[in-house]
Amino acid sequence: MTAADNLVFTPECRTRTGSNELQIANTQYRGVNIAERTFIPWNIFRKTVVQYVVDLQLPMDTEVKGGEMSQYYYTSEGYGLPVFDQLEDAVEFIDKFKS
Repeated sequence: MTAADNLVFTPECRTRTGSNELQIANTQYRGVNIAERTFIPWNIFRKTVVQYVVDLQLPMDTEVKGGEMSQYYYTSEGYGLPVFDQLEDAVEFIDKFKS
């Protein structure tokens, strides 16, 4: 059992964008907020996309193993938020950042 298995997400919002649906839930790990963003397309042949956004503003050139620095959360000062496709990668990144 990993630390990611013990995290409990609290639903924050659920909204429709066109015919698609976006759900956002939050949790905290070691004092850092993790937002789970679930995009559910209206087309049943498209894949549901789940991403985990870690609430740490870091320089855009930060190396993110198992994820990427998101252009969507980019600031004019050159900072962004790391985004992961797997919760375990987000937890591992926070562990390395906090140690």
